[in-house]
Amino acid sequence: MRATHRISTDSVILGVLLALGLPAVIVLSLPAAGRLAISPDSISYLTVAGQIAAGKGLTMPTFALFGNATGSFTTWPPLFPLVLASGIAPIWIQAAALGSLGAVVFLLFATSLRVNVLGSLLLAWACALSMPLLVDATYVWSEVLALAMTALMLWSFAGIGSSGNWWRWALGVVFCGLAIYARYAMALLVPGLMLALLLAPVDRLAHRLRLALLTPLAVGLMFMPLLWHNLAQSHQLTGAARAVAHRGLLANVSDAVLGMASAFALTPLWKAVFVLALVAVLVVSGGALLGRMRAGSDGFADERRDPAVWVARLSLVLALVYAAGMVVLRTLVHFDRLDTRLMSPAVFLLGMSLCASLVAHARSPRHAAWERAVLALPFAVLMALSLHRATAQGDLAWHAWRERGSPAWPMNSLFVYSNMQPVDAPKVDGLVLCDRPMMVQFLTAWQARQIPSGPWTDDRLRHIASAARALLVDDGESAALAAGLRPLLPQATMRQVAGGQLLQWTPPTR
Repeated sequence: MRATHRISTDSVILGVLLALGLPAVIVLSLPAAGRLAISPDSISYLTVAGQIAAGKGLTMPTFALFGNATGSFTTWPPLFPLVLASGIAPIWIQAAALGSLGAVVFLLFATSLRVNVLGSLLLAWACALSMPLLVDATYVWSEVLALAMTALMLWSFAGIGSSGNWWRWALGVVFCGLAIYARYAMALLVPGLMLALLLAPVDRLAHRLRLALLTPLAVGLMFMPLLWHNLAQSHQLTGAARAVAHRGLLANVSDAVLGMASAFALTPLWKAVFVLALVAVLVVSGGALLGRMRAGSDGFADERRDPAVWVARLSLVLALVYAAGMVVLRTLVHFDRLDTRLMSPAVFLLGMSLCASLVAHARSPRHAAWERAVLALPFAVLMALSLHRATAQGDLAWHAWRERGSPAWPMNSLFVYSNMQPVDAPKVDGLVLCDRPMMVQFLTAWQARQIPSGPWTDDRLRHIASAARALLVDDGESAALAAGLRPLLPQATMRQVAGGQLLQWTPPTR
């Protein structure tokens, strides 16, 4: 992976096609019957995409039995539903997104870092094909689209140069904003960029300060319309009210570390290799820092001349700030535990840092050939572990998908992700009341509506009985409503269905 002064255009085009093609083919081949896995978030994305495609704008059905049929969609940012609304099959969208990520990473290493084509191709595959990114790409989730924008952001900032190229900075800011429009959590990139730009290879400190301070302002201008829309529609900047968290800081730190480490280790033997390689990386990094300090300004000048060092530092800072930010947010606000999916951006950024560090150590002018090999070895081992983990788990997911209908990707050390699939359900001519109507409608193809809130007076019960034709009884609230409706509906029947009992009736006579 020695630097080259010039790479032919034909070689670059071939490399881009290969870097794009392998991840895309893997995404297309993993799911059974060509259908991506589905989670509750996936159903929300697909529902909003259907609203957009139907000309109803960025709205979400309220599933209310009475009142407005639609409401404004603010829970998630709009970019991914807009892409889904294009009518392209979700599996092709995810394949294109992961393939594009691989292609951009290839271009970064081949053109910005001047790594040879074969080396750039291997590094691109190592970054794009980690196990967490395969999980993201095989579900209808927005993470891969957000990470493709993040890769473009890294490519932009990689070319910022010693003069602080304003055009590359502006492109980076735009791609950072697009990443946030795909996934709110990517807003954690902004403080990471501020810190990293202070360490950029720009000669003048004043220019580095300007770039660092202008970055949040520029991204904020891009993001302001969405925040204003959320505030106007839901009275919450993030689009939805969040409960106070009840999980402690140390527990969240443990979740975050395990979520990132899961991309590298599988069996006890490989876990031991992972720990040894990680310790070696820390030793190498510490030794390099001491060497630069002893070399004084000349050592830092040598370092600035290699853009691989800048990309390694930028990616590492972004990974650490993202991981720390997720831990802090999860400690303050309740949302899903930090797992494989939520920590996948940190894994991608960490992989980029490892690959760039591998390049920097492999061609360091301050060491002999055998020293460069020794310094680069732990970084290479970690990337090999990542590919081994992705290959082993991908093989298990392929077989599980065809045998049990779910890829069973690991969520954390205890649980796996499920795949929601339509179920056989009796036909209902009319509206069905239930607790989670969007999910029930997806699974059963019923016209589902939310159970109206109480109190249920006799008049309100009559209105409910007239408007709906069935009630899915699967919890205390639905059981209480069923008990209230029973006296009004002597001809109602009860049958067992998946997940509960279905109370059906004909319209009551007056």
